[in-house]
Amino acid sequence: MIATPGEGPAVPRTTRTVQFTEARVKTLVASPGTRIEVRDAVVPGLILRVSTRAGKTTRAWAVYRRVQGRPKRLSLGRWPDRTVADARDAARKMLGQVVDGKNPAAEKRAERQLSLTLKQALEAYLQGRRHRLRDSTVEDYQQDVRLTFPDWLDRRLVDLTPDMVAARHKRRLKDSPAGADRAMRVLRVVWNHAREIAPRLPENPVRRLTATRFWSRVGRRRSG
Repeated sequence: MIATPGEGPAVPRTTRTVQFTEARVKTLVASPGTRIEVRDAVVPGLILRVSTRAGKTTRAWAVYRRVQGRPKRLSLGRWPDRTVADARDAARKMLGQVVDGKNPAAEKRAERQLSLTLKQALEAYLQGRRHRLRDSTVEDYQQDVRLTFPDWLDRRLVDLTPDMVAARHKRRLKDSPAGADRAMRVLRVVWNHAREIAPRLPENPVRRLTATRFWSRVGRRRSG
């Protein structure tokens, strides 16, 4: 690795630049226990990282470029799962984003955050709070969500709006005022926890019920 003063991470040392083909990539190997990086002659910035360990050679694509002024190596997956042509297309797209001032890695993280579903968020909350919740409370939370939001379990949190929450609460009130409030309190804590791991999520939509004083007047059940 070659360090460049004042420029962050070391710049990777590459053995050579070649024009990648499927056949050529297959012949690229590294000495046991080492890793080499080979640049593509067609798409500047596309790199193949080749390593050999325990007699097994792996070849992984990456893009090496400055993102917002700092050197970054962004993974594109492994060969042969991603072919030479696919890797070049992905590299061109990613490099285009860099030119536009975007950070592809940050955008991927944001995309993962915004894809979080209610079911995933509930599981993450219960897992994260397992040591603080009784088994009976965990079961109650799961039941409240299943009864009140059965059709929302596989929906992304980002798609659940305050209007949707208010309408679902109103509908559930007809069957069970206490159950309606309980389910919304569960949704509220699950959403707040989700925002800790996915800060790009919007504000908690359950706040609408407080803002409009739409909670029922049924006494709140204490839970552990």
